[in-house]
Amino acid sequence: MSHRELIMMAPGLSGKEQIFCGVYCYKDDTKDYYNLAVATMKGYGFKNPFLIQHSISPVCGVPAYHHRIDYWLSVTV
Repeated sequence: MSHRELIMMAPGLSGKEQIFCGVYCYKDDTKDYYNLAVATMKGYGFKNPFLIQHSISPVCGVPAYHHRIDYWLSVTV
């Protein structure tokens, strides 16, 4: 099994906080799945794996596929 991850940071409403949002790709060819997990965190640890980042929210799974699928993310404050 292999995975890839992306964790992004943005300023909070006052400009003094940091907001983290991440996407984690996980797959297993023998079990025929290729999915995305999306979560928010209150902090970021460079050496920490995605699933044990500081105060990670419940992870939301998104089924994906081995071929291209377009996704759009819309965030409203």
